[in-house]
Amino acid sequence: MQAEMGVNSLIFTITQRTTKVIDADRCTLYLVDNIQRGLFAMQGEVNIRISMEQGIAGYVASTGEVLNIPDAYDHPQFNQAIDKKSGYRTKAILCMPIKRDDMVVGVIQLINKMDGSGVFLQEDEDVMAIFLAIAGPILAESNLYSQIQGKSRTANKGGGKEMPTGIQREKSKGGNLGHVGEEDEEEEEDEEEEED
Repeated sequence: MQAEMGVNSLIFTITQRTTKVIDADRCTLYLVDNIQRGLFAMQGEVNIRISMEQGIAGYVASTGEVLNIPDAYDHPQFNQAIDKKSGYRTKAILCMPIKRDDMVVGVIQLINKMDGSGVFLQEDEDVMAIFLAIAGPILAESNLYSQIQGKSRTANKGGGKEMPTGIQREKSKGGNLGHVGEEDEEEEEDEEEEED
């Protein structure tokens, strides 16, 4: 994480390695827009923007609290519509804030513990807390995080909801950077077009 790999590569590495370390099925990392109170994630072919006022990730971003949910369908903030639409079954969720000092700069959401227990344990939270204590300051100092805050200022003036132009997708071999989960996302196509 301390290597000079660039923030896009860092986010890709975090989402890929975390699932192996914690034995989770899926992982999404959101960066927080503290100005417009939104969350941004790079998700496969599209960029995702959701409000901090909705869903489990929004709650964690707003409060800075950890949510370890053994059964997502029993949680009042879980939106079952995404599961019904995708056919994926979300069971357990571990959603944690990524902080620099006391400021939440991101949220990581892990879906479905793959071992026999089926739930995320306190030791999973402890491992992630160490991991995120390193990641938080790095993400907070990144140009991408600054762009998200800067784009929010621009969007406020112009009324738009643009994604930062510095965001570039990096596909895994499986083509999936994580799982958005239950949030009502707004998909925004990249402005980049492929050259012939």
